[in-house]
Amino acid sequence: MITFMPSEAKKSNVGQIKHLLVDLDGTLLGNKALPLSLDFMRQSLQTLNRFGGWRKSASVLFAIQKEFGRRSMRKNDVRVVELFAKKMSLSLEESRSVLRESLFIIFPKLEKYFFPIHGAKDFLDWAKDRYELILATNPVWPPEVVKMRVKWAGIDPTIFSYITQPRTRRHGVVHMTTSVLF
Repeated sequence: MITFMPSEAKKSNVGQIKHLLVDLDGTLLGNKALPLSLDFMRQSLQTLNRFGGWRKSASVLFAIQKEFGRRSMRKNDVRVVELFAKKMSLSLEESRSVLRESLFIIFPKLEKYFFPIHGAKDFLDWAKDRYELILATNPVWPPEVVKMRVKWAGIDPTIFSYITQPRTRRHGVVHMTTSVLF
């Protein structure tokens, strides 16, 4: 889906567009949502069980999911680390370390639930020589996990001049008034 953001962009010459903002999930990479969610939860519970048992692990995962439903001016990764630290009785440093370590254990095992979106790679192969490409995805995952998932879409992550990251974005996909969102 290509969307021109402001009315000025609709009036302008397409040749004046300099940047394409590209979302990852559903645009470059699809997934089998139900089995992915179930396996992610199963693996998360197994990984986090050592910090207080199944019930406590399930409670914190539910709380994190609920937190993502709320809009906030605070950065996503800070919100998750603080919530996890509080619920699991860990320091912020321990919380950040456990979450990061857990992601690198869990995510590689989830590749089987993802698939490239048809036509996305071909479009980016065409666009990369014409526009600056920016990957504007959910800023909760560490850059290494995002790049791993981009590779699952069959795309070289280096074609993006910038990838949104937890430390620089608060929530969701960026919306710029002079770029095109793909």
